[in-house]
Amino acid sequence: SAQLNSWDDLRKTFLTANARKAIAPTQFNHQSTRGHCIMVLDVVMPDKEDPTMKKRGRIYVCDLAGTEPAGDIVYATYKKEVMPDGTEEQRYTGPHKDQKKTKELQEQGKK
Repeated sequence: SAQLNSWDDLRKTFLTANARKAIAPTQFNHQSTRGHCIMVLDVVMPDKEDPTMKKRGRIYVCDLAGTEPAGDIVYATYKKEVMPDGTEEQRYTGPHKDQKKTKELQEQGKK
């Protein structure tokens, strides 16, 4: 558990946790994660009018490993982005322009 005070704190913490996950290929996804992830965010917002009062909320984010339906699979393109701290992230830019590649992946998923 960690207290995060900014979006950048959250991103850095997530990147650290993400580096610990195991990845192994499956028939449908060459970068499939091999487990489940549950992240709980407890959000506290001070009241502007009364600093002794706070609003609280809890958000659960779940990633339950499983199969991808063939119709949801696309051969995707990504763009590498360098973050301010020097780490690299891949940003999804959309389906590949060669739709035949997507069709091939979807056909594999139906087997």
